[in-house]
Amino acid sequence: MISYGKAMSQPFFELTRWRFIPDTPSIEFSFHCSVHGDFTETLSFPYSGVSLEKLQTEELGHIITLLHCALGTSYYKLSGSKKITIRSGPVTLTGKGIVSRIYDEGMSEFRYRNNLPVSPKLDIQYINPPHQRPLADERPEHFDIAHEIRNRFDYPQVILAFGGGKDSYVARNIVKRAQYKFRSSSVATSQRVANVLTELNAGNELDIIQRTLDARLSAATAQSGLNGHVPITAINSFALIIHAVITGAEMVVFANERSADEPTIDRDGLSVNHQYSKSFEFEQLVSSDIKAITNGRLTYFSLLRPVSELWITRYLSKIDDALNNFTSCNKNFFIAAQTKKKWCCECAKCAFTFLTLAPFLPRKTLEKIFQGNPLEDPTLLDTYMEMLGLKDNKPWDCVGTTDEVKAALWRLSNEPEWKNAKIVSSLAALASADDPETRWDNQFTIENSKNVPKQFHQYFYEEL
Repeated sequence: MISYGKAMSQPFFELTRWRFIPDTPSIEFSFHCSVHGDFTETLSFPYSGVSLEKLQTEELGHIITLLHCALGTSYYKLSGSKKITIRSGPVTLTGKGIVSRIYDEGMSEFRYRNNLPVSPKLDIQYINPPHQRPLADERPEHFDIAHEIRNRFDYPQVILAFGGGKDSYVARNIVKRAQYKFRSSSVATSQRVANVLTELNAGNELDIIQRTLDARLSAATAQSGLNGHVPITAINSFALIIHAVITGAEMVVFANERSADEPTIDRDGLSVNHQYSKSFEFEQLVSSDIKAITNGRLTYFSLLRPVSELWITRYLSKIDDALNNFTSCNKNFFIAAQTKKKWCCECAKCAFTFLTLAPFLPRKTLEKIFQGNPLEDPTLLDTYMEMLGLKDNKPWDCVGTTDEVKAALWRLSNEPEWKNAKIVSSLAALASADDPETRWDNQFTIENSKNVPKQFHQYFYEEL
């Protein structure tokens, strides 16, 4: 880990500016780290042959600045400084609250796992520059370009986030049943990731927003000795919201479920949530800000917020094309990965997804999908115990609640083809305490609809 001398006892981080790259559908974002210098990354949108440089409006500039702040977490990690200066543009009061949470709660796992203060008193300062050009002069051009994009690429009213996992397929099915035209969209950090996402989408239309990280980031990270999780859902959310504003969509739909609200570690006043930017608290902040800044023209929400992971896997088990294509294993998305296997059967996400699908599929079917069986792997016992809440923390991954894990294990302990699996038999007694039948039934209740628009509500109650 890098050691700061007296001259660098108070490192700082700056978001210096963003700009449309002339004659391209791309935006460039610049950052400055007092320890490692300047960095630049680019986001390219899928509007071939279209220039975005004349699309500047106040509302779009605000959202791009929020995206700039979210992207900045990848470079902020190099020093983990308390002082953050935002020079790239003004944001609303709610927007400032969003930025504060991105760098506080959203980076708490990074701090915890690097032995830094989990909740430091951040000094976030805003130094607002003038707009790139007078907005009034750009309005006619803006509308011409936006009209061209909408007509040329025939964008529908729904932009649907697609990550290739079980949640994406379930949300997509519900949107289809509600008879909305939609366009699936993803953010990719490499061509490898883009290719995997395209394969998982099984020939359906998919927009790829290409994120090109600064080439110096890996070397600087190795030098700093600081690395860790960033609030990736915040990055993806603002990228897709910008995509929606440009294309005239009315909804940006994500598929984050209610389990994202449970902290990964929560003890002695310390709470850290690996999935913070998937949480309802964060969604509510972003939803309110986007609705206000667009005068209600654009709605951002998570379609699966009212339901549990077990509700989702039960639903997924009835979608044949999803079972043959989906994956929730992060190893598919490693930038340097070369394997084409969809499931490693070693990580927490594989272990959790297999467990929660097992109550709804025959054992042979599930083993064929995963090309393995995590419930027969004794090396995963500690992982399952973490998911049960029997260790200091849950796995640092996107897994469900301890109640969901207990419910699934209890259910399997009563199924002839599963009850003797090594993990199930080892943990059945722990999962069977405290009224397990009620716990199981509770997984299929549909909670308050929260941000989900009324027109989708009926599809949570209809059987496939």
